[in-house]
Amino acid sequence: MRILPALQYALTGVQASRALYAKEDRMDPFLLEVGRKMDSYRGREEIMRVMDELEYLFDALEGEEQDACSQFISVLQKRLEQSG
Repeated sequence: MRILPALQYALTGVQASRALYAKEDRMDPFLLEVGRKMDSYRGREEIMRVMDELEYLFDALEGEEQDACSQFISVLQKRLEQSG
């Protein structure tokens, strides 16, 4: 009977992982790309281009995607201010 709790714990972890990946599959591909490349955006032109695309996309998004988009825009605005 000791195996059952361990098996249940393992299955719960698998379900949580699947839920995370399923959520990522539903997230806008451009937001995922921006999130992965966020540290690489340095030049003024590149930052402006990405910000323009995010601002254009913002109104089409809902909920958590809109929150993520807003956070990305905020980070890029700060980086733009720092670049001069």
